[in-house]
Amino acid sequence: MKVTISATRGAWGVFLWCIINPTKKMKFNKSTVSTLLLALASLGILNATPLSAQGIPGAAFQPPRAIFQPRPDYSYDLRHDCIEGRVAVSFTVTASGKVTDVAIASSTERRLDQPTLLAIKRWKFAPAAMGGLPIGTTVIETVNFTLSNSAG
Repeated sequence: MKVTISATRGAWGVFLWCIINPTKKMKFNKSTVSTLLLALASLGILNATPLSAQGIPGAAFQPPRAIFQPRPDYSYDLRHDCIEGRVAVSFTVTASGKVTDVAIASSTERRLDQPTLLAIKRWKFAPAAMGGLPIGTTVIETVNFTLSNSAG
């Protein structure tokens, strides 16, 4: 049994998610808009400094850092039925490091969605920072559920 978690954090993750899922409704709160502005600025499309960084010399974006990240439950029933798949989840890491607004962005196997959501809601982060100040940001994580060969 193997459950892996890969990350596309911060500006690029939100930007790519919006391009890949243009028909999905996405909540645009202050941190989402700020993150999208950062993505556009990093592509050279927008040369504006985000409002949260104005007046801060050399303000740099630091993505959130996972502190506690338990793996989703890969139940015996799912493994016994040889269920594998990938679940991409979008969520917000607040300025205090709390996970909110958890939603499935895409999934290859719906039976893996619930264990993934339950695990991610328990995750804890050191928040993202802009110019040394904590800020909220949107994160997209991909959780892979794969059966490993136990031969050998």
